[in-house]
Amino acid sequence: MRKNVKTIYMSTGIIFLLFFAFVIYSADKGELPLFIRRMYMFPGGDKIGHFVLLFLLTFLVDYLFLPKSFLIVRKPVFIGSILVAGFISFEELTQIFISTRTFDLIDLLFSFMGIITGDLSARIFINRKVGI
Repeated sequence: MRKNVKTIYMSTGIIFLLFFAFVIYSADKGELPLFIRRMYMFPGGDKIGHFVLLFLLTFLVDYLFLPKSFLIVRKPVFIGSILVAGFISFEELTQIFISTRTFDLIDLLFSFMGIITGDLSARIFINRKVGI
């Protein structure tokens, strides 16, 4: 991969990580940005948000930062996917203790669906070396 192309993709990944951290911070303060609050107005908008955010986060972490894997039940799993799954599980569970947040097992389920889809997508891109 050319150095300048890799730099662009890496910068995009870092910007998304910062955006993701901002969303969590804003939610913890009870001050979500308007465009995210509008998403909540639609039935299932919150669930779609969990899926999309975790899909993108997992894909970027797996593809750009940590394309290493190990076996779980004889299947290779990216270390990045495990880290994202652990982080999001912890983050969702801490919502029990934050007055501006609400723990929701269905949110966690949609997050894990996004993680699995992001892992599979990164695997396809890495195996085919498509686009980057």
